[in-house]
Amino acid sequence: MVSQLLPMMFLALWVLTIADASFANAERTRKLPKSGWLMLIVCLPVLGSIGWAWLGRPRGGLRRSDNDIQRPRPFKGPEDDPAWVVTTKPSLPLGVGQQD
Repeated sequence: MVSQLLPMMFLALWVLTIADASFANAERTRKLPKSGWLMLIVCLPVLGSIGWAWLGRPRGGLRRSDNDIQRPRPFKGPEDDPAWVVTTKPSLPLGVGQQD
């Protein structure tokens, strides 16, 4: 059982590295083109996986480009809208809120 653990770990590392390299942004890979990294990982599983993690993987992992990210707009309450402020008038009775 224990003798099968190490090969299973290498197989899992290999499969995850192939998936990671496949989905990585081709413009952000380092040292080699994306296809070069995939060929290296497939031909030399252990060395290719370590090389990808150390030298080829884009910094920051699987990050989208800044143009793809839609940032939420800050919350804006109704009192921030000038048209709403003009249409609503305080309905206080006369004399309330006035100082003598």
